[in-house]
Order: sequence, then C-alpha cells, then structure tokens
Amino acid sequence: MKHLHTYLIREVFTVFIAALGVLSAVMMLGNAVKQVLSLMVSRQIPLPELLKAVSLLMPFVLVFALPIALLTAVLLVFGRLSADQEILAAKAGGISLLSLISPVLLLAIAGSVFTAGLNMDWAPRSRVAFKAMASGSRDFRPENLLVTGQFISDFPNCTIYIGKRDGTAFRNVLLYVFNEKDGRLMQRINARRATVKWKLEERIAIFSLQEAQVYFRMAEQNEELEKVGVESGVTATRTDDPAWGTYSFGEADQPIGFAGLSRETERPKLSEMTFSQLRQELKTIRSRGIDPTPIIFQLHRQVSFSFACFVFVLVGIPLGIQAHRRETSVGIVVALVLVMVYFGFMFLGQAMETQPGAYPYLIVWIPNLLFTAGGFWLLARADRGW
Repeated sequence: MKHLHTYLIREVFTVFIAALGVLSAVMMLGNAVKQVLSLMVSRQIPLPELLKAVSLLMPFVLVFALPIALLTAVLLVFGRLSADQEILAAKAGGISLLSLISPVLLLAIAGSVFTAGLNMDWAPRSRVAFKAMASGSRDFRPENLLVTGQFISDFPNCTIYIGKRDGTAFRNVLLYVFNEKDGRLMQRINARRATVKWKLEERIAIFSLQEAQVYFRMAEQNEELEKVGVESGVTATRTDDPAWGTYSFGEADQPIGFAGLSRETERPKLSEMTFSQLRQELKTIRSRGIDPTPIIFQLHRQVSFSFACFVFVLVGIPLGIQAHRRETSVGIVVALVLVMVYFGFMFLGQAMETQPGAYPYLIVWIPNLLFTAGGFWLLARADRGW
C-alpha cells in the first residue's frame, strides 16, 4: 500500500509541477510581463530592480495557477490510471477508493493551506510592493486617487467607492457625505454610472452622477438636496428608518474638494489588502456609518478561494476516473470547464459588491458548496462501481 501511495503521489506531483510551470509562464506573459516591460522601456528602474519586480509578481500569479494546476494534474493522472486499468487492478487487490486517494486529498489540503497564506498575506503585500515600484517615479495627479475597489477617505468630508473605471467614466459608485462639524453621515449616494471633471485651479472634482439613489437625513435636508429633487422631478420619500429619506434622479453634479492631497495619501485597493488590513479597514468603515459590504466581500473572497485546491481535487478525481481516456486534451477541456464555472461565481460576486441586498459575499461560497457536494456524490458513485 505504501508503494502504491508513493507511486500515486509521484505521478500527481510530477504532472502538477509541469502544469504549474506552464500556467505560471502563460499568466506572466499575458499580464505581468507587459507591466515589467513598460518599466524597462521607460528606464524607470535598473535591471536588478526589474528582476525583483518579476519576483514580486509571482505570488499573485501562484494564487490562480496553483489550484488550476492541481486540478489538471488529478484529471490527467486518474484519467490515465483508469484507461490503463491500474485502478481496476487496485480494486482486485482489495484496496478501497478512499484508501487509494487519501494521500492525494492530503496533498490538496496542504495546497489549500499554502493558498490561504498566499491569498491572505503574501500575494497582497507583493502586489502592493510591485505597484509602488512601478509608480514610484511618477508625479502625483489627483485622478490617481480614484482607484477602483477601495474606500477612498482622503477627500474632505467624503468617502468614495468605485466598482469599475474606464478613464474618467465609472460604474457602481458609492459616495458618502459627512457633516463638516461633527462628522455624522449626511448622505449616501449609489450611482450606477458617473463621470468626473477636474477643476485643478479650484482644487475641486465635479462628479456627474447618473441613475443614482440618494439616502439623506430628513431632519437636515438642505437646499441643495431640495434643488436636485425638484430638477429631477422626483419627490423625496421616507425609508423604513423615519430619520432617513430617499429619492432617485437621472443625473446631477456633486462637487468634491481635494485640497491638500498628495501622493502619500494613495492607498492600496481592497483587493490588494491583507486579511488583517481588511479587518482593520472594516472597523474603521463601520465606525463611520458606511456600508462595509465591499470589504466583507473581499474578506470572504480570500477565505473561500483558499479552499479551491481541495474542492478542485475532490471533484477532479472521480471525473478523471470516469473519463477512461488517456488523451491529455480531454483532461484539459474538463479542467477549463470547471475553472470557468468556479471563477464565474467569483466574478458575479465581484460585480455585485456594491449591492448589499444581493449578499455578494455569500455568492463566492456557492462554487465551493457545489464542488464539494458534487465531488462527494461522484466519489460515492465511483465507490459503488469500485
């Protein structure tokens, strides 16, 4: 039995290393190298620093390459074992399916633990260090502060969250306005789309908000809010909380000052924060009365994606056994389909991170639950035919 386990681990690990090398190279060429080459062409950093930049990108690449490589390995290895009747030979020797695959499951658990370390600490720190190196020599521009995927609290009496950005056009924008005197939350604006114009001489950014929902304190509704309501032709209504009112409008401008900001105020995105940094950010945001859904989403995303290695192996082993094919192309196609399904839910949750009613932080757990349930069902089915 020990020799069989050693043989199985050696086969899986060999294919895993090969797949990991190929996937890492492809991901580096597809995205990371482009950023590194831009640094080389602009001569912003010397060659030794460029090598350091590549090393800083590797943890970020491994976060995605490692679980996909492990899935590919188990599909190819167990597919070949099934096609060569080696699994049938193990059955004839009185070896149960669970006993046979137990070392591979332990390897998957070890991969999940390592991936958790990458997701929650190593990869975010490396990504931030690389971006700091890449932008270290550029001059400060206020528009650099409007990054996506983070709560931007550097503007006076205002906090902004931007879901997506394309130049000066934004999507899924959350804007919180606070009282200058006591810091209380006065308005919360959720705009589906927005653009921004900069008045540099006046140190003002004017956000043009479209398809927006405004929540405001009824007792302190000011003339500006009343004017927006009249111009949009919408009457304010109370919410479930009688202290707050709400109305929607098609388009309106919201000026925001940025005097005194400098390059030092730039901070990493939420997706580039470590788990401990996200928890600290969560406390800060909650203390200001801001909806923390995007932060909660990132916390859940980091934890849930750490299980990818285990659930991929759990569902990949029975699928590989049932494939009964030696062809590498079949295993690769199955791996691609599973990866697309898994990451599809991740992207869906990301798209809804500014919508607390959609519970986006729960969506990222759906593929883990589906793959776990499907994996156990397929294993039980394979064991019955064992």
